[in-house]
Amino acid sequence: MRVLAIEMATRHGSVALLQDDDVVEVPVELRGDGVVAAIAELLAEERVDPEYLDLIAASVGPGSFTGVRIGTAAAQGLAEATEVPLVGVGTLDALAESVAGTDWAVPGTPILASVDARRAEVYAALYRVAGAGEPAEKLWGPEPVAFLALAERFAALGPSGENPGVLVGDGSALLAPLFPPESGWAAPAQLAKASAAAVGRVAAREAEAGRTVTPEALEPVYLRKSDAEIHRQDKLRQD
Repeated sequence: MRVLAIEMATRHGSVALLQDDDVVEVPVELRGDGVVAAIAELLAEERVDPEYLDLIAASVGPGSFTGVRIGTAAAQGLAEATEVPLVGVGTLDALAESVAGTDWAVPGTPILASVDARRAEVYAALYRVAGAGEPAEKLWGPEPVAFLALAERFAALGPSGENPGVLVGDGSALLAPLFPPESGWAAPAQLAKASAAAVGRVAAREAEAGRTVTPEALEPVYLRKSDAEIHRQDKLRQD
């Protein structure tokens, strides 16, 4: 399956082209023309006509409001122009998928995926590594939650020894200091960044199960109002 995947929901944007076991991924700056240009350049370098893609995938959040809008709009526009099937992938689901193929991909290992939500909060979800070749099992979330509340809730869940829990996503740098070494949680640096390749792998499974959507049906996941909307509502109340 030939999949074009877009990850713009976090501070580390990227696009990837997955062709069976061959994966090419490139970073993208968080701006509208950046992702469109990166897609065009990637497809040109790999000599792939957009109409010959089998699937287009986009990370739909939660994450950066601007990034989610940019990524989903790019995916919708390309899918509409090419009539290629489309899949939206939860950002935290893709972060959990990034554990596959690493030393932490041991059945039963808890995965706490998180994205910086600002205001001393993260968007978070808890998963558990399933069997080989199976997607991680979601146990809780996604929810916006305060750093301290999340640490208090989950620090005790990570088993120690050979099978520690793993913190993934850019929220892990914020959470790691709150998880003491004896808690059994690890925060590997290579799993702190979201990956368009992981988005593509999740999307391919969804497509094989028949769960694709039309461009107009692609729904972003925000979980809460944007800062701009909150400020606008506060101003209206003050007036």
